[in-house]
Amino acid sequence: MKKVNVYLILMAAITMFACNKVDYKKTPSGLLYKIFPASTKDSLIREGLVVKMEATAKINDSVFFSSYGKAPVFLKMQPLRNSYNILEVLKMMKVGDSAVIVQMADTLINRQEQLPPTAKKGDRIVTTLRILKTYDNDSIAMIDYNAAMEKDRPRQEQEQKELMAKAEKEKKQKLEEEGIVIKKWLDDKKIVTQKTSSGAFVQIINPGTGNLIDSGKYVSLNYKGLTFDGRVFDSNTDTAFHHVEPLSFEVDAPGMTEGFNDGVKLLRKGAVAKFYIPSVLAYGGNPNPASGIKPWENLIFEVTVTDVQDKQPIAQPVPEIKKKPK
Repeated sequence: MKKVNVYLILMAAITMFACNKVDYKKTPSGLLYKIFPASTKDSLIREGLVVKMEATAKINDSVFFSSYGKAPVFLKMQPLRNSYNILEVLKMMKVGDSAVIVQMADTLINRQEQLPPTAKKGDRIVTTLRILKTYDNDSIAMIDYNAAMEKDRPRQEQEQKELMAKAEKEKKQKLEEEGIVIKKWLDDKKIVTQKTSSGAFVQIINPGTGNLIDSGKYVSLNYKGLTFDGRVFDSNTDTAFHHVEPLSFEVDAPGMTEGFNDGVKLLRKGAVAKFYIPSVLAYGGNPNPASGIKPWENLIFEVTVTDVQDKQPIAQPVPEIKKKPK
């Protein structure tokens, strides 16, 4: 019951802050804070201690982290190298104390400090915390930390399963949406394709010879990557991109995008083809910024298979350049 009451007090303080009704104090760096002291005679938290605490962090009204109902946070008190940091407030607290700490995103930006995920100019980062315990022995702190993590393991595993299921559902839905868009684009241009098991589209221009490329084969190919509006973003046959060697990889081994890897399995040695790949089977929402590819952009690859081998090709040594005799 006591924990619930403390939490309610902290939430009330946040609400009052939003209404500008709380007289917050300021650290020398300008950090806003409010400490709710406990009736303990413990010493102030000092450098070198490990602090065990419960914490919640919000961007404006949206929670992006909370340890409540989970494993507590363990934090080693380090020397304060940067001001405008919650360590400024922790050093004024004791075991049992609670606090609300407010950081302004604009100040963090001006100080070139890292912002929390999704935070932007004009936002407030509000952290609420309660000090549970301190340790002056790192080994004992580690024992308690490991015990807390082990106790929390079932919840973490369940949370991970739920996140994976949610991500898979969202991927399937987006893949279906992008597939419809690509199929219409292909139909409008009367381009005939085959569909891979993952959902990419393959236009075979020259079928090549021999068996279909299978899992575990080592493939070498030339390629050109384009957006659907025709902009070339990469190529290993154009010297402008500074890498003109064939692309070689093992089929189904980690490293290649799902759509590209599956497209290759519809080809043979010598084949020429085009891959039309939904973004979720390519670079998704996190393409390389230098490529110019937009997040969630569908892509086209023109490929020519130059070689297929059962074993990994042996890299050829670079010929030694001998100096001419004087």
